[in-house]
Amino acid sequence: MPGLYYEEFQPGQIFDHATRRTMTEMDNVLMCALTANPQPLCIDAEYAKGTVFGQRLVNGLFVFGFVAGVPVPDMTLGTTLGNLGFEDVKFTKPVFIGDTVRARTEITAKRESKKRSDSGIVFFRHYGINQRDEIVLQADRAGLMLKVPAGLDRSGVNPPAPSVGYQSPARSVSGTGTAKVESAKSQAAGPLNQEKNATGGLHFEDCREGLVIEHAIHRTVTETDNLMFSAMTYNCAPLHIDAEYSKGSIFGQRLVNSMYLIGLVSGITVIETTLGTTLANVGYEDIQFPKPVFHGDTIRVRTEIVKARPSKSRSDCGVVTFRHVGINQRGEEVCIALRTGLMLLRPKH
Repeated sequence: MPGLYYEEFQPGQIFDHATRRTMTEMDNVLMCALTANPQPLCIDAEYAKGTVFGQRLVNGLFVFGFVAGVPVPDMTLGTTLGNLGFEDVKFTKPVFIGDTVRARTEITAKRESKKRSDSGIVFFRHYGINQRDEIVLQADRAGLMLKVPAGLDRSGVNPPAPSVGYQSPARSVSGTGTAKVESAKSQAAGPLNQEKNATGGLHFEDCREGLVIEHAIHRTVTETDNLMFSAMTYNCAPLHIDAEYSKGSIFGQRLVNSMYLIGLVSGITVIETTLGTTLANVGYEDIQFPKPVFHGDTIRVRTEIVKARPSKSRSDCGVVTFRHVGINQRGEEVCIALRTGLMLLRPKH
């Protein structure tokens, strides 16, 4: 397997991943369909013409999945026990159909596992970069990486050297990036053309702190979902696509790609929360995967409004923090995500 082991990662290493991907209409529509996401910002061309963007956005979770998937061959192919979660995920620029995205990864820190002697935790910072060299996405991730097996010769492996004088950045979920991203997204001039667009989600005034929503859609995750999403995002991790390899893992079977899972959990919430009433998904402060998900598991979602405040940069929006929880058929929490969105105020007539 060409991935790197725990000992081969060092803070300050930079990986510029070779695979680039032009985002297509097929990617966007298929991603929304696979994750039960009817968000008109992504799938409704007429609606999108009346927004500040003037055209459809590429589903941010597809971009996120691609930026997390492309690094696999260079870094974690066959050498990871799992994706532990994300912090401080920022969608810093919109991505449109036809944009070409590449990925860069920085190793920010590492430490020994407190529970397993055969592995350690490595902290990755992933960047998505478009054809204009603009950062469109940034995400901090923790992965459980295997140590070099006894007797395995790794003398021919040459990972990149750490940057000279590198200092590891703080990995916090303080939310300090939210205002910057909100400001960047609000640079587009002009109000939304809301009069001609039907809405079904919550407006900012409806987003009361403490409100809990049990979403109606339940979804059984299939092998097709897993393989198709992994293929679309160039994620060749054997834990997702190789049944024989997975039999020998601690799980005994293939895992559902966690990036598909966060896409599904987020997509299921759209109808009751943000359908036609959001300006943008600003980012995720924290994403956790407390339990694995396998083919055949059925996922439902609960959302709580954690925080709501007026926007500092736009008079037509407020900033809302949602806590999304994905729950399986046994009542176990399998995905927990803290997300920030720009929510439109109710139109004045």
